[in-house]
Amino acid sequence: MNAAPGTRRLFVAVPVPDEVRERLAGAQAGLDCAVPAARIRWTVPAQLHLTVQFLGAAAAAEVPRLGDALARAVAGFGPLHLAAQSVGFFPHPRHPRVVWAGVEGEKERCRALHKLVAAACAPFAPAAADEPFQAHITLGRPRDLDRAAVDALFTAAVGFSGVSFGEWTAAAVELRASELTPGGARHDTVTVAPLV
Repeated sequence: MNAAPGTRRLFVAVPVPDEVRERLAGAQAGLDCAVPAARIRWTVPAQLHLTVQFLGAAAAAEVPRLGDALARAVAGFGPLHLAAQSVGFFPHPRHPRVVWAGVEGEKERCRALHKLVAAACAPFAPAAADEPFQAHITLGRPRDLDRAAVDALFTAAVGFSGVSFGEWTAAAVELRASELTPGGARHDTVTVAPLV
């Protein structure tokens, strides 16, 4: 659902470099072969990212101030060393609603970044659901999978266990706007907040 008039649907993300996105797209293709056509809505490779905090609808007029607050909060945090690895499912492999690639590396610092970002953004946007932060990159969202398709998807994912999709150093977070279109979500970068 798109944001109401006068608001923007926002989230804060760590971008993923091209070479990692290319490898993740290869994993998407391998997993897609395991299930019937069009049974998973795959994330467009150009939009693959690590969500630090989903903000929901925020007043469009407040977005510049939100961007400034975000930049102040993360200034001096320092770069994050991350790696994308393996494939998993939320909430459970036998009931997948999200297919993801795990994010490894500086996980404790990643959690600390999430807390900083959430606190900085709280005055401008509704709080996200009170769920533990788990660093991941959403690869796709299954829909209407029968038991055979779930089993096939799980088996295909096991083939990616321990597989590295690449490492990178994140030097910034991005405030992004999301617009839902008939062709899927479109993400636009609103502002970039350096971590250095």
